[in-house]
Amino acid sequence: MRLIIIALFSLSSINAFATNTSTGKVTIKSVVFYSKQEPTYPAHAGHVQIHFDAVTWTNGGDCHPTSLVIRPEDTHLVSSVLAALMAGEQISIAADDNFKVNVECIARAIAL
Repeated sequence: MRLIIIALFSLSSINAFATNTSTGKVTIKSVVFYSKQEPTYPAHAGHVQIHFDAVTWTNGGDCHPTSLVIRPEDTHLVSSVLAALMAGEQISIAADDNFKVNVECIARAIAL
């Protein structure tokens, strides 16, 4: 019974160190679309990478200061980023620093 309680406590604390983090408004500098068969950076295969001016992430988030990635299935986020880029508008980004591709956080929301 004691081992079960310890195991449950361990599982429940996995996300204890994850930080929901966000940026203020940022200007998109570039957008990079990676091939689904990316040979040089295989972890980025199919992902979209956004580059922006250096930011400080809220709540002490441990995300890359000038870029993040969008998962291949999040096409609605990609559409939002492209719309903002074409309109010259800034965006705000939300991420969870527990989910990364290499050192870059994965976007969980984009606000226009």
